[in-house]
Amino acid sequence: IEEGKQYLIHNLGYLNGSNDYNNNQYIQPSGSNFGVTTRNVTDANQIWSFESDGNNGWYIYNNANNIYIGQTPAMEVGFFNVTASKISKSTTANSSTNNYTITQKQGTLNGTSTHYAVIECKNPIKTQTWWGQTYNSPYLHLFSDGSLRGWNKTDADSEPSCWEIESIDFTKKLTVK
Repeated sequence: IEEGKQYLIHNLGYLNGSNDYNNNQYIQPSGSNFGVTTRNVTDANQIWSFESDGNNGWYIYNNANNIYIGQTPAMEVGFFNVTASKISKSTTANSSTNNYTITQKQGTLNGTSTHYAVIECKNPIKTQTWWGQTYNSPYLHLFSDGSLRGWNKTDADSEPSCWEIESIDFTKKLTVK
């Protein structure tokens, strides 16, 4: 990742779950939160840049909407379930809230060994404890309803989403000879 460059952020699925390589999983703003849609490099809503937080982290910024991906919210703990809350938009970059680390990893997705990124909020909103279990949701995760939510990695069966950060460069022109 380089500051000042433009990127698309593509969900590749989960290490231990379903994987979707059909190009319908690119992050963009949706209402007061974020969702995914079909890849379109000419749609400014899908174009992101990364601003350094000065401490090995990044603010994820969408210039078209003048917004950042906000801080990951706490898990909502109910009597029979744990629910991940949607991530809200933020109008500011704040090192105590919405900065993220991006870790490159390698694993098997859809039967193929590949590189991917895990995106983790450095300061999730809060941690909730319920019946001796601590719930924290620092990971950027594509939920089954197509929304972007915080996610908790409690064990190997609850891996967060795997992301591909695609560099795009609109400053170069192709010349056909």
